[in-house]
Amino acid sequence: MVSCLSVLSLSLFAQHAQAASSAFDPNSPWLFGDWNGQRTALQEQGYKFSADYTGEFAGVLDSKQHSSHGSEFTGQLALGTHFDLNKILGWQDTEAQITVTYRDGQSLSQTADGLQG
Repeated sequence: MVSCLSVLSLSLFAQHAQAASSAFDPNSPWLFGDWNGQRTALQEQGYKFSADYTGEFAGVLDSKQHSSHGSEFTGQLALGTHFDLNKILGWQDTEAQITVTYRDGQSLSQTADGLQG
């Protein structure tokens, strides 16, 4: 039996339009602040930025077979930009999004002997 536990799911940037003065401001919807008002100004012009990190831990908790490797951690970092093309270019009902994703880690089903076959 494999039990997967989600350890970390963290969204670094919220999608609210509220100004805050500096990075790590507890009243800011963004972890890195409002960039001296530039972030809010860009959002009003149709540009939104995001960064997300998700990490997962998986382990073999009960196995009839001995497993030489019983746990793995994997993570994913995603950086993105959302464009409101109605605000930017005047194109009605048109949006675009670009997201770059980096994934790292191992699949437990590939490394645990107890899960083979």
